[in-house]
Parts: sequence; structure tokens; C-alpha cells
Amino acid sequence: MGRQTQNFSYFKQVPIVIFFALQPIALGLIAKNAGANSNLAIFYTSLAAIIGVLLFLKSIGSDFRLKLIKVVNWLVITSFTTLVYLDLTSAAAAADFLTPLVLASGITSIYLLQQQFNARQVLIFILTLVNVLLVGNPVASVLFVCDGLIAIGASFYRRRATGQINVQTTVILIIAFVGLRLDVTGLKLLQPELNDYVIILYYLVVLFAGVYWTKQLKIKTNGNYWLIAGTLTANLIIVQLSLQYAGILNPLNVVAAAFISWHLFLFEGVRVGDDVSGIPRVSVLMPTYNSANTIEASLDSLLMQDYSDFEVIVIDDGSTDATRSVVERYQANHPQMALTYVYQANADQLDALMNGLELVTGAVTYILHSDDLLYNERVLTGGVEALQHIGVAGVFPDFEVVDNHLARIKVNRVKPFVGGKSTIVKTGLQFGRNPYSDFAFWRTNIFRQQVASNYLANNMVAWYDFEQNVPLNMVNLNIIGFKYRIHEGNYLNSTDGSVNVLSGELRTLTHVLARHRIPAFKLQSLVFRAFNKFKLDSLIPVISFSGQTEPAEIVEQVIKLRVPEINHPYLRTILDFFRNRNNQKQAELVVPEDLRIFRGGEIRLFNRQLASGSLPDFYHQLMELLAAGTTTITVASASSATKITQLLEFFCVRDYVKVEVIK
Repeated sequence: MGRQTQNFSYFKQVPIVIFFALQPIALGLIAKNAGANSNLAIFYTSLAAIIGVLLFLKSIGSDFRLKLIKVVNWLVITSFTTLVYLDLTSAAAAADFLTPLVLASGITSIYLLQQQFNARQVLIFILTLVNVLLVGNPVASVLFVCDGLIAIGASFYRRRATGQINVQTTVILIIAFVGLRLDVTGLKLLQPELNDYVIILYYLVVLFAGVYWTKQLKIKTNGNYWLIAGTLTANLIIVQLSLQYAGILNPLNVVAAAFISWHLFLFEGVRVGDDVSGIPRVSVLMPTYNSANTIEASLDSLLMQDYSDFEVIVIDDGSTDATRSVVERYQANHPQMALTYVYQANADQLDALMNGLELVTGAVTYILHSDDLLYNERVLTGGVEALQHIGVAGVFPDFEVVDNHLARIKVNRVKPFVGGKSTIVKTGLQFGRNPYSDFAFWRTNIFRQQVASNYLANNMVAWYDFEQNVPLNMVNLNIIGFKYRIHEGNYLNSTDGSVNVLSGELRTLTHVLARHRIPAFKLQSLVFRAFNKFKLDSLIPVISFSGQTEPAEIVEQVIKLRVPEINHPYLRTILDFFRNRNNQKQAELVVPEDLRIFRGGEIRLFNRQLASGSLPDFYHQLMELLAAGTTTITVASASSATKITQLLEFFCVRDYVKVEVIK
């Protein structure tokens, strides 16, 4: 993900990469020293070494922890499947396979503490917990209670920073802490003859990582030093009891085990400095259209923020009501707010945001619509702190859906973001619909470089860098960030809005299909969408390969799901292109110098000119050629080629038409 962070420190990541590579390597050594099956030990050790090398080669500049957890999940699932074929009455055979499960639980728990929560992680943890209980771990229930209390305490501590208690976060912490305890105690319970020096070495590796992270991370406690002392003391006591029961009690083990879990407990409040370190300015972009009745409340929700350094840029998309006077009055009454008002002729909210981006001066960018409100006074603080972890491009807040009177309808929890190719493929299986959210805190450099092109210009999902065919590195904030108001005037409830949304979904879908060969697409899509309704989609693996998926039937299905009668010339052009696509059809075009180039976010203007008969003749010529299935277009200059490429993107066929310059 080379363009995500400009100030990414490769050197600082190397020890962490080594640590995560050493954990599974230690797995094989432990199994070997415990007298377990030597072939099994060699297998896990070799596999871990290969994984470590691959991680080091492929993970620099990306979320290597995410890649590792996918590999660990695979190891756990395959190990558990193998158990079905074993004689579970044989304690030795069971221990051989349960040992890696316990270690995997600890690694998975570290991942969970970063709030990347989905059904697969929960399933793995449950399997691990059950397996440990099966081989006799009566102390597990006591640890569960203790860790549950610590997790609840952590959630209340988090409430001081966010103003909210998230039940999901509390559950995540409980699962994570119990998983770490199993990592500490389960090894000796599963392998009674385990060499103590081997497990001490394992703890030393863990301790090294904890010390390194604590040194690199600036722990933010708001002066609550009693919290540090109290949690560390509690961890020492609990770990001492656990290790004493396991028969491996010594000071080094106690300190090492307590330190890492204490460190992870404080992970909620740490900050990593890079290009948004310190107190960065937040630029809030607020597009508006005829929002005189709601925009003042939106501005009030910003004024109440406890975050000091932010600016608000209101971009008025041609309002015909009193929006301008309301904003100007607000400027006069609240001079302490850095508030800028810009007016433009009515175009589209994405066009308004693109114009507002030129005025942004902050290191963090956030979009708040003029009929929405921030949830409480801690939202900007929470968003900025989440962005300050190395490599994070954007942060998804949850949101509360309300009616026009701000009465709650429901709370929309954004599903946990998991990067990688599978996320892109799953977006295709959902017919290009955004499985996450359009609302996020963004690093401004990422917003300018990628989000502006993906989302503002081309109206695709903001987190997908289609040029590099990779997802941006997103995380979940896991608190309610704003109140999303539903009313008849909502953009998405308008005719223009619905057509715009469909064109954006088609554009995303056609990019995914052009870059991934998804066998049995209809079947995979049906199964995935069924599981997705019950929020179990993380349990469903997707099958894809390099290459292309034939788009014709899929595109037709998507359009007909939204528009049963396909009479719109724009949609008809896209549908006919994929029906008639012929690699032998070529055409030469002369692009007028003064031609207005429409982008994906400007379909409202396109529709307006189309309906009024003022659309340039060139567009009718281009639509006729595309509807005939033309796949090669020749032009006279490089500048004309650039314009044609942008128009092909507008019509969702960029990946399927070759543009050549006549020499």
C-alpha cells in the first residue's frame, strides 16, 4: 500500500515483524521440547519460518498483523478439523494439536484488542477455550471472571475518552483477555512435561515486544497514574495465581506475563506519532443544500467539541432558502469558530466536496452533512486518536439513524474492516455496494491522493484504491460518531441520488470483475449475501483468482434489481455495451477541445443536460459507439486519450475499452 503513509518508518516495524514471526516458531520448539510428535513439531516450525519470511517480504508498509492473523486463523481451523480424525481419548495426540490452538488464541487475542472483531475470531476463541477445558483446566472459569471484571473496567475507562460504553467493545476485551490467559497457562496444562526454559524463552520474546511497543508508543493516561499501578498490580496477582496453578511459577514468568497483558490493556489509550502526531488540525467539510432548518444544529454539535483545533468549511451547493444567512449569522455570533462559507451553482454534493477540499488546511479531514450532528463532545478527539496509529488511513465511526425530530430509529454499527483481496471480492459479490460506510475520519494526504479520486470524483467506495487494486488500511472507531438524519429531502432518497448511487455501485463492480476471476459468481454471491444478512459473512471464504469475471449477466442483474424498466439512456448504454461487447469493434473519435468532461460524481449535471437537450452531441456519439460494443477507440492526441479514459470511467467501462493514440 505504498501511497498510504508518507512518513511510515520501516525500521520501527522490523522488531514487530520479527516478534510475530517468532511466536509460531516458538510453537514448534515448544512442541518438540515437550516430547510431542517430532514430525508435527518440525512441520509447524518450518511452516512458521516460511510465514515469517513471507511476512517480512510482503508486509512492509502494510498491515502485517492482519496478514498474520489470517494465516493463524487458517492454522487453527485446519488443526481443529484434523482433530475430528484423531482418537481424542489419547491425551498425547490431543495435546499435540491443542498446543498450537492455545498459542493461536493468544495471537488472535492481540488482534481482537485492536477492535478488529468478527465472527471468525469469536469462533476460533470458542474452539480454543473448549479444547483447553476438555483437557482439564479448572482455573479457566476463575480467570474468565477476573478478566471479565478487568475488561468492564477498561470499558469504563474508555468511556472517559469517548463518552460512551460500547457493549461490543467490552465483549471483545473479555474475549481477548481470556485468550491471553490461555496463552499463559494453557501451554503447561497441555504439556505437563514442558521444559521451563523453553517457555521462559517464549515469555522473553513477548516481553521484548511489550517493552519495544511501550517505548515506541506514547501512553496517554490523562494523569491517571493510579490506573497504571492498579492494573499492573491486578495483573501481577492474577498471573501469579495462574502460573502457580500451572506449576511454572517464578518471578520472571509472572512479570513477563503480567506486563504484556497490562500493556495490551492500555492499548486503548496509546498514540503513535507520525504525520498526525500531537494535536493536528481537523478540517470538517460540510456540504449543504437548502438546509436552513438544520445546519445551525450541525454547527452547534461542532462548537460543543472538546477538541480545540478544527476548522469548518461549509460548501453551499446552490441553496435557494436562507442557508446563507443562517451561516453568516452563525459566523458573526461565534467568531471563535474557524468557519468558512463558500457558495457554488447547484451541481452535486460530491462536486461541492471536491471544491471544499481546495480550502482544507488540517492534517485530518472529516465530512459532516448539514442535516447530521456529531453524537457528543468527544467525537473529534476519538477520531483523531484512532488515526494516530501507524499506517491507519481512515477511521469508521458508528452512527445513530434518527428521524427529522432526532428520535432514534436504530444504531448502525459499521462492520469490522478487514483488508485484503477478499474484502474487494466480497464487495463485488454484494454487487458493488459499500459493505462499510461513506463516513470516516481521514488523513488529509490520503484524502487528497486517493479518496478524492475514488469517492469524490468517481463516486466509488472511498476505501478502495482501484488504481492499485488494494483496500486502504481502515480501522473501526467502535463508538457512535454522529446522528444521521433520515427525511424526505435526503440526497439518497431523491431520484438523482438513487441513479448516482447505482452508477457508483456499477463502477465499483466492473472494476472488481475486471481484476478478479470469481468462479460460480452467482452461487458465491447468493451464499455470501445470505450469511451477510445475519452478520456471519466473515465465516464464508471466497474463491477468486487473477483474471476477469464475465460481467454481462451480472451487470444486467444489478441494474434490473434497482431499475426494472431500463429506459434511462445512461443505464441503457452500460447494459448494451456489455451485451454487445466485441473485441473486434473499433472506432475513431475527435474530442472537442472545449468538451465538458463529466466524472462519476456529476451524474446529476449529466442527467440535467440530457433531459433538457443541451448535452453535447459528442456524448450521444460516444454512447452510440459504446452501446454497439466498441472495445477500441483511437484518438489524435494524448490529451484526448486522457479525456476519453475519464469518460469511459464515467460510463463504468474503463477496464473494457482500449484507448489508442494515432501515431
